[in-house]
Amino acid sequence: QRFGYSCQELRLGIVDSRFRRLMAFETARAREYYSRARNLLPLTEKSGRPALWAMMELYGLLLRKIVCRGFDVIGPPICLSRAEKASIAARAYLMR
Repeated sequence: QRFGYSCQELRLGIVDSRFRRLMAFETARAREYYSRARNLLPLTEKSGRPALWAMMELYGLLLRKIVCRGFDVIGPPICLSRAEKASIAARAYLMR
C-alpha cells in the first residue's frame, strides 16, 4: 500500500516505477539487516565464522545483482556463477 503497488500486480508480474520504489526500499532494509549481521561475526564461535561470512557475502552479492538489474526480480532468476560461488567458498575456507 505504501508504494501504491498491489498483490494482484505482483501476481501479474508488473515491474514499473512503483515496484522499483518498493524494491529499493526492501533492498535498503536488507542491506541494514546484513550490516547488523556483520556485527555478529566476532561474536560467533570461531569454527562458525567462515560459514556466516560466506552466507553474508553470497546474499550481499545477490542483492547487488538485484540492484544492477533495476530490481527486476520477476524476470529470469538472478543467480551467482560457479566462479563467484567458488571464490567466496575459497575465501571462507582460508578463514579457517
